[in-house]
This record gives sequence, C-alpha cells and structure tokens, in this order.
Amino acid sequence: MIKIKLINIVNSIDSLKEMSKLGINGVTSYKISKLISKCMEEYNNYDLYRNTLIDKYGELNEKKQKQVKDECLPAFYNDLKEFLNVDIELLFDKFYLPISILENSKIEPMHFINTSEFIEFIEDEIEESR
Repeated sequence: MIKIKLINIVNSIDSLKEMSKLGINGVTSYKISKLISKCMEEYNNYDLYRNTLIDKYGELNEKKQKQVKDECLPAFYNDLKEFLNVDIELLFDKFYLPISILENSKIEPMHFINTSEFIEFIEDEIEESR
C-alpha cells in the first residue's frame, strides 16, 4: 500500500503515462496501467471537487464560462490546497525497475521526480516486477 498526498497523485498522472512508454515487460506494463487507473479515480475526484469550488466561488464571465471571482481567489485556493493535502491510501506496491531500461529513453527528469513514490530504478539487473 502506498500512502500519498492527493497533490502528488494529481502531479504524477502525465508522468506515469510517460513511464508506461518505456520498454518494459507485459506484467509491469499491466501493473502500471492499473496504477494509472487508480490514480485517475483520485484525479477525477479532485476534478469534481475543484469544479464544485469553481461553482461556489465563481460567476459566469463574458464568454459564459464559470470563473472564480477575484475577491474569492484566496478562499478558493485555500480550500483547494487543503483538499490537495489529503492523504490517500492506494492499494498498490512500489515498482522496482532496472535502470538499464532507461538507456535509450528520452524521459525528462521531472517524470522521475513525479513518479518516485511509485517507481524506483535500481542498479541491479532484476526482474521488472519485484
């Protein structure tokens, strides 16, 4: 089980999708796809809550789109920040992958940072799913 802040899940979605493009075996690909699915559930909950806050603190602009009123921005961001700092327990174990699979990849460093709570690259040649 992984205990993680919601903000880290939100920030990791695109990075997990990038990591899924690595040349990894089918078992690990499957596990990563399941992890992405679980993270997307949490992301969708975040998105619903954010939209609720926009409804609460917003009004229609000239383009008929809901927008948070300037005077409500501090309260909106405070509520959103509080929600993003909630601890989430994902029923998932961390991945351990051999660093050698990165040899020819062009993955940006931020993706490693964003997924470090889910995926750890180690020096030893091991099975891709520990």
